[in-house]
Amino acid sequence: MATIREITEDVLDEIQFEDLRLHESLVASQDPGLLQIQKLAQRTGQELASYGNPSGGWPPLLRTLTFQSVEQQGKYPVPRDLERVLTGTFWNVDRADRVHGPIEPTEAIERLVIRSQSSDEQFYMSGDDTGELVLRLVPTPRAVASYVLAYLSKSWLRRADGTLANRIATDDDEVLLQPEWLFSQGLKAHILRAKNLPTGLTELEAYQKARRKLFADQRGVRPVKTGRTFMLGGRRGNTVGSVPEVGTFGEHGP
Repeated sequence: MATIREITEDVLDEIQFEDLRLHESLVASQDPGLLQIQKLAQRTGQELASYGNPSGGWPPLLRTLTFQSVEQQGKYPVPRDLERVLTGTFWNVDRADRVHGPIEPTEAIERLVIRSQSSDEQFYMSGDDTGELVLRLVPTPRAVASYVLAYLSKSWLRRADGTLANRIATDDDEVLLQPEWLFSQGLKAHILRAKNLPTGLTELEAYQKARRKLFADQRGVRPVKTGRTFMLGGRRGNTVGSVPEVGTFGEHGP
């Protein structure tokens, strides 16, 4: 995978704007033009990392989480790198049932008060007493259970030591977003647009069109479905709620 410096060099060479090779570092440079380009690269990475339909995203940013609930505890912290949970991947493993959501807080309170005996699990997101975002299971778990879900991470960069991050820190930070050409096209478009060059708007529109087409082709547009369908363990469940989900906590793997 290419580094931030390598991609930026190629883009600047293509548009014949500024020769990065005349500078020792992109990140450490005090050149106003390169400082702006670094900010535009950061912007491009963040917008691409957060882009995608509810059921898809960037495969290199996919993370899998597992955690155990605590009896009579309804809230659980959210990992800082979480962008969103992939639709349909949140499961109660012990019961082989899907956890649906996110639901509106008003519906969640109604379920807690009026339908507290319901066995269907759902979740919603809210702040806790410290202002941190937490995931809340509804109804509150009555026993310990294992959960699993897949989520998209905000960490679109990999440092030289292997750690993941969502902000550019060194020239050698690797861009995990693939295909690489889309990041390059986005950076190019943002640079041209920021400099008010004649081709800026055209390049930006071409980049946005390519981004939409890539996600539509590779992951498809999955419409919201309603009704009853078979799920794991032969159970039936409602498929309403194919919307962007945001998730939960725990250790995660690659």
